[in-house]
Amino acid sequence: MSEDDVQTLNAARRRLVARQVALARSIAVSAAVAMAEVHDLTAVTVAIEHLDRTLVDLGRPHMPGNYDEPG
Repeated sequence: MSEDDVQTLNAARRRLVARQVALARSIAVSAAVAMAEVHDLTAVTVAIEHLDRTLVDLGRPHMPGNYDEPG
């Protein structure tokens, strides 16, 4: 994979993490937890884990706080 591809994977991961946090915040403040949000949070978490495995397989593991690439 090219460097651009790796940057794209990292950008996708950042966007998914932002969505994960938004969903978690929504769940945290809700009086009644919507199961649809729980399922969405699970799906987003699985997608992040898949991207992490892909990056490791490419020899370019995600490093927390390493967001110097444009995105």
